[in-house]
Amino acid sequence: MARNSYGGTTHSVTATGSNDSSKQVSVNAWNAEHTKSEAGMLGFTKQSATISTNAIASTGTLIEIQADGTLNTITPTDSNEFDLIYLIAKSTATSVTITHDAGGGAGKIRLLSAANETLSTTSPMILMCRTISSAKEWVQYGGGVVNAINDIGDVNITSVANEDVLAYDSTTSKWINQSADETGRVTADSTTTFTNKTIDQDATGNSITNLANASIKASAGIDATKIADGTVTSAEFQYINTLSSNAQTQIDGKQATLSFGISSGDVTKAGAGIADNDFIRVDGTTFEGRSASEVLSDIGGQASLTFGIANTNAVKIDDADAADDDYAKLTSSGIEGRSATEVKTDLSLNNVENTALSTWAGTSNITTLGTITTGTWTGTAVADEYGGTGQATYAQGDILYASATNTLTKLAKGSTGEILTMTATIPEWASAASGSDTPWTEVHNFAGYYYDMTVQTKPANPSANNARFYVKEIDSNNDGLFCIMRKNGTDTIEVQLA
Repeated sequence: MARNSYGGTTHSVTATGSNDSSKQVSVNAWNAEHTKSEAGMLGFTKQSATISTNAIASTGTLIEIQADGTLNTITPTDSNEFDLIYLIAKSTATSVTITHDAGGGAGKIRLLSAANETLSTTSPMILMCRTISSAKEWVQYGGGVVNAINDIGDVNITSVANEDVLAYDSTTSKWINQSADETGRVTADSTTTFTNKTIDQDATGNSITNLANASIKASAGIDATKIADGTVTSAEFQYINTLSSNAQTQIDGKQATLSFGISSGDVTKAGAGIADNDFIRVDGTTFEGRSASEVLSDIGGQASLTFGIANTNAVKIDDADAADDDYAKLTSSGIEGRSATEVKTDLSLNNVENTALSTWAGTSNITTLGTITTGTWTGTAVADEYGGTGQATYAQGDILYASATNTLTKLAKGSTGEILTMTATIPEWASAASGSDTPWTEVHNFAGYYYDMTVQTKPANPSANNARFYVKEIDSNNDGLFCIMRKNGTDTIEVQLA
């Protein structure tokens, strides 16, 4: 890196032979006084650099960065403490960001503003090489353009708003932006709460306007004399609190003149002699006072009461837990309350259930029944042993018979022509006998009865000790009644009876 001062040396060196870097300059020539009349800085050749991976490698003192990018690190090929680098952006590189690295490190950059900055295209940024914690870093020495107030090292601007001001913050040791509310300033648009402040409205230019009712505290206690012409006191003003509507309307609604007396709508006046605790009695058209003893005398009342249940006694409650809806029951000295349940017990009705007969479903607890004289039985069939039949329904022709002891059974009607016969235990229907003997063991009374016989051919001979009657067709127009009888023990004869 060039470290020439400004101006040119007054010592002239004439080269002989080849002019190359191996030639040496004498100490006297090197240390000779420089000429200061020439402008510019000798030996500072501009280096055109392009940021790569957020870094550049410097080879000279004046570095022009060619394109936009973010610069974090400068890695010179030759650097010593207090070396200077002049950084400037090419006119077309308007977005070159120089990164401030507070943590430091080899080749890192620390800026005066302690924040990242945009490199100027017109004023170079001057960086000085300093050894910090064994590492050579580049510290801003000067130069550059302060593009914003926030670029100043001890200023921290955040979220700037209209009418913000700078205020020193002792906590961070920086100047910070604050709003009007934060600094307590009053602006045309601010809402400010004044504590223990006095506003002199009488002073020139001062006024208080647009006060809303909500802005006045209920406890402000504004004196009524401050209202209108001030002739109404606060006490008088407070009378309005009891008005239920317009005062004049209420006054107009009152009776213009009073009529005294005891008629409807009259005002009754107190008479002379009324005292505290007196009872009032109408006396003509006024009220008079009556003492307690006078009232008792007026109404014929008893001065003192005799309590008890004897004749003319006053009866009093003699029950600590008498309650609403209780029934009254006399005791030896008064009345006690009895609940409905207690009354039922008192009347020995405690086993009676409160049931409506119209909806009573009955009970299985009835064991004794008197004589039922009327009514229709619609319940289950009455069992045989209780005088019933045990049958719920009957068909036409059914016959009841005892099928067992205390048991009735239905026998359905037989078919046409069947006859009722008897088995060993029960009756039954059977077909009429055909061709068999039917003995007549008793004399029949034919006066009120008749016997139908079917026309048939001659039947078989009857058995011993029997005769057989039958009807036989004589011809197509005549039937005859015949009888077959035995003769001589074994012979039979047929006799026509009719």
